[in-house]
Amino acid sequence: MDTARLHHALNEQTPRLLGDLHRGHLFTKPKGAAQHEETPLIEVPGLTPSNLAIHLAENRMRRDQADELVDRMYGWRGYMTSPLADDADCVTLVACDDSEPIATISVGLDSPNGLNAEQLYPDVVAEMRASGARLCEFTRFAVDRAENSLELLALMFHVAFIFARRRYGGTHIVAEVNPRHVQFYSRMLGFQICGPQRHCERVDAPAVLLQLPLAYGEQQIARYGGRPELARKIRSLYPMSLPASEVDRIAARFCVSSMAAPADIM
Repeated sequence: MDTARLHHALNEQTPRLLGDLHRGHLFTKPKGAAQHEETPLIEVPGLTPSNLAIHLAENRMRRDQADELVDRMYGWRGYMTSPLADDADCVTLVACDDSEPIATISVGLDSPNGLNAEQLYPDVVAEMRASGARLCEFTRFAVDRAENSLELLALMFHVAFIFARRRYGGTHIVAEVNPRHVQFYSRMLGFQICGPQRHCERVDAPAVLLQLPLAYGEQQIARYGGRPELARKIRSLYPMSLPASEVDRIAARFCVSSMAAPADIM
């Protein structure tokens, strides 16, 4: 499919994709209940704290939790922050220990509204689109937990990855990171630099644009997922990702069967 037809298909599909997700997997109303009861996207009994659950931030409380965590973790470094926008092309995940938010990440989907990364790297994003890439971006990534912080980071990345790859059919992740974090993302997840250091006005800090082919991440997860004992040996977060048996279950929560497969739109 040529680039114009690809982006037409993407533009047609993204609103439907987000609409299906928002309608189908956030709230259930038990019979006789006065209010909607939230159902976590995933509960993680195997990771301390034992009450850890990951939620989609689709209501005001979860959005406020994501904002508060990002403000706290970015603010002490002197970064500027802004409230989470009511963006139909963005999905935000919040991990909570009981009611305390301890991690968050947002997944932005390419759409007619564009990506945040285009503000600083319009040339790079345009080139990737022209090559046929189906882009998404990871933003507002914050973890506030000294204990098991790497495991929690790996888990949040993996759940966001499942959405980007299995639900959205993305081919590449882009992410703007502080230059001092480039080595970590490159070594631990395989990200590659695709845009030079520039000053990001949104957070008033320097940034470098990274990209990760989702096929590479998928390969690494299939090979190492669910084998945390290998994490130190190979110096990677992929062994701390979920095992393959869990991937299908989580992907099903994202209504994978209701969206067209990447081969149908490219």
